[in-house]
Amino acid sequence: MAKEKVTSAKQLRVLVFTPSYHIIDGVTITIRKIKREVEEQGGILKVVTAKDAEHLLEDSPGCFFIPSFKLPYGVEHYAICRMLQSQTKKQLLEFRPNVVHVTAPDPLCYSVCRWARQEAGIPLMATWHSNIPDYLDHYGFVQRTAIKKIVTKLFQSQYSYCNWTFVPQKNLVPKMQREGYENKYTNNKLRVWGRGVDTDLFTPTKRSTEFREKNGAGENDVVVLWVGRCVTEKEPQVFVAVMREMVKRFPNKVKGWVVGRGEWHSQMSSIDNVTGFGWKNSSELSVLYANADILLFPSKVETFGNVTLEAMSSGIACVVDKKCSSHLIDHGKNGYCCSNEEEFIQFTGKLIAEDANRKKMGVEGRNIAESTYKLKEVMKSMVQNYIDVANFNDSEVSPVPSLWTNAFVYVIYLIVDSGGYILFHLLGNILFPSADRRSQYFKFVAAPILIYVAWKLFSLVTGL
Repeated sequence: MAKEKVTSAKQLRVLVFTPSYHIIDGVTITIRKIKREVEEQGGILKVVTAKDAEHLLEDSPGCFFIPSFKLPYGVEHYAICRMLQSQTKKQLLEFRPNVVHVTAPDPLCYSVCRWARQEAGIPLMATWHSNIPDYLDHYGFVQRTAIKKIVTKLFQSQYSYCNWTFVPQKNLVPKMQREGYENKYTNNKLRVWGRGVDTDLFTPTKRSTEFREKNGAGENDVVVLWVGRCVTEKEPQVFVAVMREMVKRFPNKVKGWVVGRGEWHSQMSSIDNVTGFGWKNSSELSVLYANADILLFPSKVETFGNVTLEAMSSGIACVVDKKCSSHLIDHGKNGYCCSNEEEFIQFTGKLIAEDANRKKMGVEGRNIAESTYKLKEVMKSMVQNYIDVANFNDSEVSPVPSLWTNAFVYVIYLIVDSGGYILFHLLGNILFPSADRRSQYFKFVAAPILIYVAWKLFSLVTGL
């Protein structure tokens, strides 16, 4: 444990482990914001990430790099980092960290949890960013059942090492408690650390008649916006259904903008009156938000809903999934919360038809973002979380889970770490030479089956 009591941010020396820091997504944007705040307050935060991406990072001098391999699917070069080695452990200890922060389940973060708790004695915490087990509910029977159980077990095992796991909103706590993410033996706890938005970046003042006209939207048109990855777990079929119906009802009034990329992008962008923009950086995205009129965001798997909050800050009404975004959207006040496709159609149509009500909701959303979700205040609270974690005393620290308790998980990560990914490549190239088909095969057939087979073999050998 930290021997010196930490009383200010200037004393913080934080190691953040995240495998794909080079990818600009919700996770890494959040980490960059935290890093900036810690450093502005005089502390030091170092990111530990994939070595393969070193050349892609402008801020690489502030990182430690770990051997890694790219995932063999997807449009982004997401990485998995390998387990900590002795030389790397030595380098990390030379940094003299007083907080270790893990952000993702992979061989690196799992080995880091064991290292921090059992070898280094450094206070350990985690942040929860993605409901990955829930993604599997949107695919085949095997993924929804057996594979989801395996993935959940991997997650539960890793987070059981962390005294505190910070989740982004309070509605997640009872759900994750039911799913076993608080363990009576290890006494690990779920705590809430929310998210904030840069209200100076995402602002209605960026609205421009010239920009709208340039992108096919007149002054009196209503632009329905999608922002995010265009992948199955984000419910893009709802956007497709809603926009087809809206174009029928309001052919001369409604437009659609799709911002993001993924396998659904071409289908979403092929609808009449809909334009695809692909991926955009934060600055470009803020202009698109401000010039839209409605955010349509049907995803059921969000942990917080950064997209919803950015839309609110930009002054547009939101139509969102009730399960994920009701903590941000007050139904009928700054948007609508929906439970099914029919409700998305109903309330999107209502907002298109009611100009005054739609604009009023946009103003209300902006007011909520400015009064409750200021980025600076949220980041300050995370710095205080770091200070609290650094000052854990012996009575607050939970027992370290034994290796045997998590033997199944350890074996799975060893398989991946020692080259199991090579099998994914070989098997896919042999059976599915088409790149598009191979991508889907890797993601939802080959990898789950190989992991499941490994689990069954291990069970037969050990009797677990």
